[in-house]
Amino acid sequence: TSSLERARAGLEELRGAQLDAEARAAMFRDVAQRLRRMLDAKELKITLRSGRMVLVLPADILFDSGKAAVGRSGRSALEEIGGVLATFPDRRFQVSGHTDSDPIRVSGFSILTSKIASWAREVASDSRFAPAHWRSGASRVPRRRRSGRRDE
Repeated sequence: TSSLERARAGLEELRGAQLDAEARAAMFRDVAQRLRRMLDAKELKITLRSGRMVLVLPADILFDSGKAAVGRSGRSALEEIGGVLATFPDRRFQVSGHTDSDPIRVSGFSILTSKIASWAREVASDSRFAPAHWRSGASRVPRRRRSGRRDE
C-alpha cells in the first residue's frame, strides 16, 4: 500500500508540474504575440534560458555605442515591453546588460555604471525589475562587438 501511495503522490506531483509548465508556455506565447511588432522589426529577440524567457534588446536599441543615456528608440522599446510586462503583476523581472569594447572618453567601468543608472531611472518606478549584472565585451571584430551590445 505504501508504494502505491508513493506512486500516486508522485503522479500528482508530475501532473502539477505539467500544469505549471503548460501555464508558463502559454504566458511565453502570450508575451511573444503581444511583442510581435518588435520581434518582426528585429528590435527584440526572445530566447529561453534554463526554462526562463529572456527578452534580448539588440545593439543600439537602448544605447548608442559609447553612450550612457537611454535614447528615444530605447525609451519607446522600454515602454512597449514594460506595457506588456506590467500585465503580470505577480512576476518579478531581472535586468542584465552587456556592452562593447568601443573606445570612449570615460573608463569602461564608468560607462557601465552610467548605463546601469540610466536604465534604472527608466524602470525605477517598477520594483519588479532587478538589475542583475552588466558585462563588458572585448571583441575588436565589429560584428561581434555589435552583438556584445545588448540588454536582457
